[in-house]
Amino acid sequence: MALELGTMGLQIVCDAIDDGVLIFDESDRVVFCNAAACRYLGVRSRVLIGKSSHTIITRFLDINRDDATLLFAGETVSCPGTTDEVDGCDVKCLRLPSQRQTERSVVDRLQETPTAMILRDRTRAKQLRAMEDAASGSSGRWGSAADLVLDHRAILQFLSHETRRANRDGEKLSAVLVKAPLGLTYETRDAWISPVLRSTDRVGALAVAREIGRAGLDPGEVTIAALAVPLHPEFSWSLVVLPYAGETGAHAVALRIRARAPAEIARSVFVGVGTLSLRRSDWAGSERFDTAETLLERSYRRVLADEEARTGPSAA
Repeated sequence: MALELGTMGLQIVCDAIDDGVLIFDESDRVVFCNAAACRYLGVRSRVLIGKSSHTIITRFLDINRDDATLLFAGETVSCPGTTDEVDGCDVKCLRLPSQRQTERSVVDRLQETPTAMILRDRTRAKQLRAMEDAASGSSGRWGSAADLVLDHRAILQFLSHETRRANRDGEKLSAVLVKAPLGLTYETRDAWISPVLRSTDRVGALAVAREIGRAGLDPGEVTIAALAVPLHPEFSWSLVVLPYAGETGAHAVALRIRARAPAEIARSVFVGVGTLSLRRSDWAGSERFDTAETLLERSYRRVLADEEARTGPSAA
């Protein structure tokens, strides 16, 4: 059944929102686009009408084949846009659920045409973030580009801060948790991990209570954030916060961190990656959203999985 589109009401509603909207029929042809989509792509609506999703992705959005596969698998993909601006836009494909779709294999579903494509401009969100920092006098709150290493309180504060902003702005956020032998100094951590980070990323140590009653915590609990699954106190734990990074980018950072580990501890370094499930993508189907705590716990479980895969079951 073809989609009934193009009504005046639909046009008025879609033109009133900032996100670009492209809707496809069952023949994979654009049958509707709003003003924002035309603005992001730099063309008039008559140029887009009738084009296939493949044409939109390759010619207008300039998304490569690997990213296109992720896009059709349901992930959000970033692209520079037609003006080659740094901020660009995020692209997501949507499909209306159907009985036929649920019965098909994953490979078959990747080959199905999207029902709609959403383009979300990142420029305004980043401008808001810059204005927010400037107004609060916190543009240098987390230090300069060369000052990426934070103590245990500051790194958890930074994670909570970025989690709130990511949920609000719909930005990606990932974290890499690093387990290493005890005794790492800040200087060692700085020289080891900081070189692989961007200026927006931060790394810090997580302090762990080693005595009952210390700061009101039981052994194994992280200072500030008491996790459902506590960190082992006989190891050094470093947390890397990666604003605006998807899971693929976070895994690349994790691999570089492990590859750069000092030779004397390299075999005892394990990493885990966690990526925030954003509020924007979950609000319709879930009453709960990811927090800094759930992101940290997810990263912790991945550390244990990494250790078990490389060395066998661990008691940590």
